[in-house]
Amino acid sequence: MISATTLELVTFKTKPGTSDEDLRRAAHEMTPTLQGYPGFKARTLAKAEDGTWIDAVYWLDRPSAEHAASAIMRDGVARAFFDLIDPSTMVFRHADITPPERES
Repeated sequence: MISATTLELVTFKTKPGTSDEDLRRAAHEMTPTLQGYPGFKARTLAKAEDGTWIDAVYWLDRPSAEHAASAIMRDGVARAFFDLIDPSTMVFRHADITPPERES
């Protein structure tokens, strides 16, 4: 189980001409940058049937998530990933993770 309290969820579609492999490669190259931020726990990338990508990043807490979200926009490796995204389709949010119920 991931010991995180905050989920960063970004949904988006890529710019025309971007292959799935291009997006996956850029995401993979960006992951070490994310791992360098305090509070990073895990990342999952998925693609829905309608072509929407879902980038889920798990953080220790909301301040860690918000700091990284702000700082990563200035990172060159991350910029290569963001340049593949159609900004008009991007939805970005943070959410508090509900812990699982404990069995009695």
